[in-house]
Amino acid sequence: AVVSTQSTGLVSNQEELDAKVLLVQNKNLSMKLEWLQSEVKDLKSKNVNLEKAKEMHDSTISTVGRFWERLENDVLNLLSQFDDNPPGKDENYSEGVTMFLERLGADEVGEGLEKGLADKQQFTNSIISKL
Repeated sequence: AVVSTQSTGLVSNQEELDAKVLLVQNKNLSMKLEWLQSEVKDLKSKNVNLEKAKEMHDSTISTVGRFWERLENDVLNLLSQFDDNPPGKDENYSEGVTMFLERLGADEVGEGLEKGLADKQQFTNSIISKL
């Protein structure tokens, strides 16, 4: 018995048919594997780029934090020269700033982070307004 197939030609027995089916399946799987490998390569490249961007953002955040602290310290030093009772950073403020920076470093977002930033900004604004 001769069986006709569309893309594999004529086959004379079941074994040849099975072999041709396996070849077609193998080719399809090979093409899918190549596509998946290409996708993995693209995703790895994107991941590397995102990690580099994150490092740059972390560095920027760290720099801004250091300069902000330096500004506050400089303003407090200036105020202490002209005021007998300058505002100081109380323990709650220092803990709040520390928690804020830790949350910022941990990529947490939400009300807590916004409140920490608002508290820090309010303190800085209050000491600068006294100048």
